[in-house]
Amino acid sequence: MSLPHGEAEFYSQAIIECVVACVVCVADMIVGIVGEWLCRIPPIDGPESPAVKKAAQRNRYAAAATKASTKSATNPATKSKV
Repeated sequence: MSLPHGEAEFYSQAIIECVVACVVCVADMIVGIVGEWLCRIPPIDGPESPAVKKAAQRNRYAAAATKASTKSATNPATKSKV
């Protein structure tokens, strides 16, 4: 609607502002789409990965069990007298 009146100073300025706003909106939309896509990519097995958390918990339990078994094996009070 404003394009035929582009020769007028006010309309030419309004057309330029609308074109710039349109370009910025499209760029923002593209950045948003790419950001959403990146958020859906599964994480590499870092410290927050569920598999790594389970493995760390198993390692803690295994270390505690090993520590408890070696403590009872080296404690002479717990050895049976046969």
